Amino acid sequence: MYLPWVLFGFNLIISGGGLMELFGILVGHLYVFLKFKYPQELGGPELLNTPRLLESYFPPQRSGIRSFGNVPAPRPTGEQNQGRNIFGGHNWGRGHVLGQ
Repeated sequence: MYLPWVLFGFNLIISGGGLMELFGILVGHLYVFLKFKYPQELGGPELLNTPRLLESYFPPQRSGIRSFGNVPAPRPTGEQNQGRNIFGGHNWGRGHVLGQ
């Protein structure tokens, strides 16, 4: 996860540059957002499509799994969440202090 930033730091220290690494990080983040995040999580149109020639050689579906999956379901709120704490477990109360 941190490899692009480490490469940017090494290049910045060694050669005083790093502009190409920053462009690579920017383009990578833009690609992931436009290809996966925007259509799946925000409900927008799919702006980037893989060329059919590449899809014929490398099919996008393998054993029923495709890309990153679906958006997770929202957490229950209100009456559905009574008796539970913020982490999803039961709210058992304060308890008793031992040793007094």
